[in-house]
Amino acid sequence: MSEAKIRKRRVATINDYKTVFLSVEGRRVLYDICKSCGMFQRSYDPSQPAESVFYNEGTRAAALFILEKVKYNLEQLDSLKDEGDEYERSYSND
Repeated sequence: MSEAKIRKRRVATINDYKTVFLSVEGRRVLYDICKSCGMFQRSYDPSQPAESVFYNEGTRAAALFILEKVKYNLEQLDSLKDEGDEYERSYSND
């Protein structure tokens, strides 16, 4: 495959990530992925074996992969967490 086609495919894939994860529904899914992958907590827990840091960082890498594709910064991640927490609270008050 030519370099131009590879680049075109990469750009299309990034645009697909943005289309999916920057929609309202996609942001909720992205929040769930980040929460499940430990993005909103510390990797190191002194009460856990030291090896757990490697596992925790490995799961975080999955979320970081997506966040990098959609070019999230820390401010956007904080906003995503706030939105996701509010969404979860809206269902827990029933």
